[in-house]
Amino acid sequence: MEKTTQPITIILDKNSGLDKILHYGIQLCIAFKKKLQIIVLENFEPFGPGDLESNILERVQKLCDKKISCVDILLVEKLRDIHTSVACLIADSYLFVIAVSNRWIGPSRVRFDFVRTIIQFRAPVLVINKNAPEQFNLEFGLLPLDHKKESREKILWTCAFGKHAGSFIQLIVPNEKDDGLRQKMHNTLFLCKKTMKELDVNYEVHRLPGSVFHSNRLALEYARDKQAGFCIITLSRYLNFFHYLFGFPEEKALFNKHGIPVLLINPRKDLYVPCV
Repeated sequence: MEKTTQPITIILDKNSGLDKILHYGIQLCIAFKKKLQIIVLENFEPFGPGDLESNILERVQKLCDKKISCVDILLVEKLRDIHTSVACLIADSYLFVIAVSNRWIGPSRVRFDFVRTIIQFRAPVLVINKNAPEQFNLEFGLLPLDHKKESREKILWTCAFGKHAGSFIQLIVPNEKDDGLRQKMHNTLFLCKKTMKELDVNYEVHRLPGSVFHSNRLALEYARDKQAGFCIITLSRYLNFFHYLFGFPEEKALFNKHGIPVLLINPRKDLYVPCV
């Protein structure tokens, strides 16, 4: 039986910057040797009248210089409908790419609904916003560490970027003062370093003043200063009452004003983890 290539799925919102998000998706497809799948939401009409699918295909081939031969396009009315109308078609996606347009950077309830929708994906989601660079810098990524066990679920995905995309990874380690929290974080750091050495991933440990509770913020501020290409974070494992009241703590990272692309790992039991 012929082996099926997994897709990297781009989700096009009508207000997304088309060329930017296509550049990001294409760069990932080339780096990871995956095919490209595009989901078009609502009234996405950046080309004016004409056949939407053929126009998008033409733009993709122009941007990728024919380095990607397999492109699938799916039409879906709304983001929340993805999990019902095309669920079987996106089930094997390697990862997702979605642009955060202006309409998402608004009331907290809108941001909450957006995050609650994308956490249903079992594969990671790369979130890029309006301030993100036009080209995806895959050469330099950040992995903030903290005391949570789910922080370990980022390790293999980080190694996948290091191995296939050639990313140099900086491990951001806060100088936590609490002995118990610091020990938990160092256990994760030990596992991370061990795995990266085994997989021959180039990395460096960078310690910053601050608490493990602020590791994502510390990493994003560092990313802004050092012009890092992306940051990998993990979402809260369980949806609870406080999320409905105050939103997800990770919203600030996803909608960061510095325009740093964020790869969001969903700590699900059925999380797709690459074999690296």
